[in-house]
Parts: sequence; structure tokens; C-alpha cells
Amino acid sequence: MFPLLVACETDSYRQEPKNTGDLKTLPTREQDSLQQRINDLQRQLDAPSSVPLKQNTRSAVPQQPKELAEAGRNPEKPPSGAEIHYFTGTHQPSVKISGWVDNRRTVTCYNRQGEVTYTFNDVRLSYTELTSVTSFHDNGAAREIRCSSNPGSGIQYSETFYAFDTDNYPVSRENRNYPIRLELEDQTDHWNRGTMAWE
Repeated sequence: MFPLLVACETDSYRQEPKNTGDLKTLPTREQDSLQQRINDLQRQLDAPSSVPLKQNTRSAVPQQPKELAEAGRNPEKPPSGAEIHYFTGTHQPSVKISGWVDNRRTVTCYNRQGEVTYTFNDVRLSYTELTSVTSFHDNGAAREIRCSSNPGSGIQYSETFYAFDTDNYPVSRENRNYPIRLELEDQTDHWNRGTMAWE
């Protein structure tokens, strides 16, 4: 009552390559598509000027082709993990993020004259302290920087939000502890540029 369908596989339809590095053992159609893909990737690697620059970090780090990013490389940062953000229209850095060395790195903020205005020290050990620049002013100075701190092996952690002015100096910081609990005292400090200290 039901017809029996039998599928047959012939050698001309499917051929297993004997050596994975030998394209000649693949069917012609697959050889052509693989060779075309290899040629396209080679052209992308040989022509770095055609690779677009990343627009939102204000750094001159070219984006890598998607295949290289998937191979374990981060397309947004140089191989060392360092990152530099510049004041708009200049070559003067506003924020430098060093690469990780022995699970430590620094995030340094600069004014337009190249003087250090504030430094954060990040750590990834049994505890973590991580810094990220969350937004920038139109002139390229940092607007807000968020620092996360986890003392390790617990559910408690804190975040500190730093506000910066257009000269890249800190203005205020607000500390938030999690899980949230009722605290009666003000968690906001203000930066005194004269004493270079929080009050």
C-alpha cells in the first residue's frame, strides 16, 4: 500500500576528500566556491586601506574582517588590548586604556594640555575592579565612567559612577551598593580641583 523509497548515493554525487588540504579531491563546484572564498579573504588581508575605521571609539583602529574576528581576535582593539580615545579633531588623547598585564591595567584621563587628570586601576584577581567609559562629550572628553567592584566570592558588589567635565576633570562620583539596602547618608562626593581630592 505504501511505496518504499530507497535513496542511493553514488560516487559522482558525494566524494569524501582523502586529504583535507587537497582541494582537487572535492567536486568541481565545491572547489570553485572554496577557491573563490580563499581569494576574497586574501584580497581583504592584502588591502588594509579598504577596511573601514571604527567610528564610535575615536581611535584609529581598523576593523578586521569577520573571519579573523571569529578566529579569536577582537576586532575592536589592537592585539595588546590597549585602547586610546582622542579629543575631537586632534591627536591629543583624552583617555588611554592600557592592555592587561598580570591581570592589571590602568585607565588614564588627560586634559587638552596632556596632563593626567585622573587614573583608575583595574584588577582581575580573587576580586575585580573594572572600569568602562560609558559616554563622551562632543569634544571627545569623557562624560561618564563606570567602575564596578566585586570583593569576590559573594553576591555583594558596588558600582561607582564618575561624571567628568569637558576639560576631562572629574566633577562628582556616586556610589551604589548591591544588593540595594537603605542607607541614610549621601553617596555622592565632589572633586576639589585645588586639593585634587574627593570631598
